[in-house]
Amino acid sequence: MKRILFGKRAVKKHKLETATGSYKVGGIALGSFFREKIDAIEFKLPNGKTAVCYKEYIKNELEAIKDIIDTKTTPSFFMKTFNPELYVELMILGERQGRYECTFFVQKMLRQQSLVTGFITHTEEIGYTVEIGMPNKRAVVQTNTKYKAGDLGVFQVSSVSGSTYLLSDETDREIYIGEREEIAPGIILRATITGIPKHIRGEEKAFFTKRRFLYTCECLGIRNAIVESSQELENGAGVRIITVYISEDRETIHCIPFDEYQEVLQNTLPSQEYIGRVFEGTVTSIGERSSVVKMEEVNLIGILSSRHYTDHSTNESVPLFKEGDTIKVKIFCINGYLISLTAKETLINSEDPIDLDIGAIVKGVVKDMNATAIKCETINRNIVWIKRATEEEPYIGKLYNLQVNDVTGYAKVYLGNKLLADGSNEVAPTTLQGKTKEARALLKKGKEPRRSWKEIAIEEAKKYTNGQIVEGVITKIYPYGAFAKLSKDFVIRIKIAEVSSRFVKEWMTLLHLGQAVKMVLYDIDYENGRVEGSIKKYEILNMASTHTQIEPEAFPRANLQEPLAYGIEEEEESLSEAESENDEELEMELFNSKDNAEPWTKRIISLPLKKAVEIWRKALKVIESPESKKKVCVALVSAMGASPTPLTEEDEDEVLKEGVKRDGSNFLKKSIDNTRLTKNTALYKKLCLMFIRQRKESPYGFKELIFLAQKEQSLAVLSTVSEQIACSELKAADKKEVEMEYIGALYAISKKEARTAIEKSIASVTNKNKVDWIIKHINLEVSSIKSLADINYTRNILDRSVVSDDVSPGAAKGIFKIYLKFEKDYGTKETVDKVIEMAKTYVSSLPQ
Repeated sequence: MKRILFGKRAVKKHKLETATGSYKVGGIALGSFFREKIDAIEFKLPNGKTAVCYKEYIKNELEAIKDIIDTKTTPSFFMKTFNPELYVELMILGERQGRYECTFFVQKMLRQQSLVTGFITHTEEIGYTVEIGMPNKRAVVQTNTKYKAGDLGVFQVSSVSGSTYLLSDETDREIYIGEREEIAPGIILRATITGIPKHIRGEEKAFFTKRRFLYTCECLGIRNAIVESSQELENGAGVRIITVYISEDRETIHCIPFDEYQEVLQNTLPSQEYIGRVFEGTVTSIGERSSVVKMEEVNLIGILSSRHYTDHSTNESVPLFKEGDTIKVKIFCINGYLISLTAKETLINSEDPIDLDIGAIVKGVVKDMNATAIKCETINRNIVWIKRATEEEPYIGKLYNLQVNDVTGYAKVYLGNKLLADGSNEVAPTTLQGKTKEARALLKKGKEPRRSWKEIAIEEAKKYTNGQIVEGVITKIYPYGAFAKLSKDFVIRIKIAEVSSRFVKEWMTLLHLGQAVKMVLYDIDYENGRVEGSIKKYEILNMASTHTQIEPEAFPRANLQEPLAYGIEEEEESLSEAESENDEELEMELFNSKDNAEPWTKRIISLPLKKAVEIWRKALKVIESPESKKKVCVALVSAMGASPTPLTEEDEDEVLKEGVKRDGSNFLKKSIDNTRLTKNTALYKKLCLMFIRQRKESPYGFKELIFLAQKEQSLAVLSTVSEQIACSELKAADKKEVEMEYIGALYAISKKEARTAIEKSIASVTNKNKVDWIIKHINLEVSSIKSLADINYTRNILDRSVVSDDVSPGAAKGIFKIYLKFEKDYGTKETVDKVIEMAKTYVSSLPQ
């Protein structure tokens, strides 16, 4: 897969004093997840500094799920658990006090194979909707992995259709194809070691990371980079690297192997073995609700929350120590890089287990509570919920003796009882046994189980009547209308025709998010909880009243007109044309799209493949525009490539024949581009062969088949390429280019067969192309040396080539240079001297 460097995106610029060093404002850097706080997420950068992404910078995007979870006051909103494998591309906004301020929404325009950062918002039939920070763009990740709302992730674009992106959570970052002036620390590449840099042959050694070994390397998109490694690497070895230093002129680029980079990050993670151990620590700073303690013995720094200062501390407690004091602390929990401590003497002296089992007796600290239950945390941040007595007055930080009685459906979350001083249960364990999942949730949450959106909508709709005048706040704006919130749990739809009584060219200019509007309600569906709102009717009514105050009851309560669609914004609502012939929302979009393909392609990409085919067939019947028909055909092929379940051969042929009929080889080329990196390699191969049959004179299809052979390491696919070349109508130059790519791929898969093939090609060529084939042969051999036999074989080829009558004097000089470098790398002083003498003899034999 290719790794695309994103373009710069227009972001809300904050004036910061910048002194960025390696990173420039607007540049891109790769950050390794460090920790999430209430107001920000922190990442570690390859230059060792910290990047901070404030949630305030993405508040517009967070609006999408603010009703699902409190995005600002929840520390673990984006990262439910620590993930050391999460690497996120960040845009630098500026530097302040040694920390970079960034945002992880960095993309301007996405193409196939682009990497994009986003967070999960809602569930779809084929996966999840992803917020990627691009207005009027929709992204869906197709995956079997389970996510929750708010989960942050890095995805790769598998196909693009209009304003809809189909994503995959399986990513590849190894090829950089951006501009050299845009390169920054944090680019991951696949490189080949080519030798030792010239500047280290003498005494001066220009190290950046101070690693022992330095090498030059070559990789697609970047040349002459220097690889620093703590281990010796073989010449010609392939290695994944990450850029760590870029000079101001972009000429000096230092990298380290990605495995070593990950090892450095992992080594800085504190070991889980420290949990439960007691240390002497020095208080380095005291904050409003926590203090920082440094433990010199193990060189670790931890956070001591105010509720853990003493046995009787609360969230509001003031410490009894001051900065510089030495205190005894116990490591309470380690979550990634974050170390939580406790100074409660009871916990320090206890021997509580780190992992809990049913029946375990532990000491817990009250962390939260509600009317019916108390949430306690034990060592290693295990959560135990206990029932709250009516007369009880617990407080945050209070200590309890607990007994674990049951498990829940969540990791490290248990149900338990409070033990009395004599060790007996305050509540009999049997009262918690045999409870249903819903009852456990009731005890845990202290409130009724959550009702469905439809139940809430039906209840809310009963509060309103037709003709009633209300005020709402605009929460969503779509191409086919808008949504306005009347209360916390109720949203109504405003169709385009009901936005204004005035004619305007761009109706969206009349509304903006957060705008308060007055509307007349009509066509209330009490059975389904759907209500239509009309700003237009309110404006007409207001004008007709000649500025007389309109009372809500004054408007007639009859249906004003039959609406095109009913709207209520639901959390997990998904559209399915196959299940419902009367897709009202689709009808509304079609009504406003003027024969555009987008309403169709959006559904084709989002729905399961079988349903997508039915949508496609219906689209071909309804759409009149030839261009739109071409787009829906390409969209369906993209969905076919991304789907884990292929179509039947009959359906697949139907789709491809229809696409070729509509747009010929252009359809095939677009389809090949959209399926190149998908798992459906059979479809990709089929498209390539169809393109070759359509365009026998074009090298494009042959090169794509060669790419597939290399990707699959398949000799069978390469043999198909050879057969197709034999009956092609390629021009001489194109044929030569394809054949050379074919030989290069064959060398990567089977060197034995490649040698036979290239020797036959050299023998069969009689014109000036013979020299090119000889040089190609030499380069392939030199770059694939792995054994002593390879060295002897390559030396034999070089010996024959420099004395061959088919090689011109100019080409011979180039071969002598390769020969001399080869002997310096793999030969002895005697073989080097021999090549120099051969070169002198050859030059002296040339006519003056």
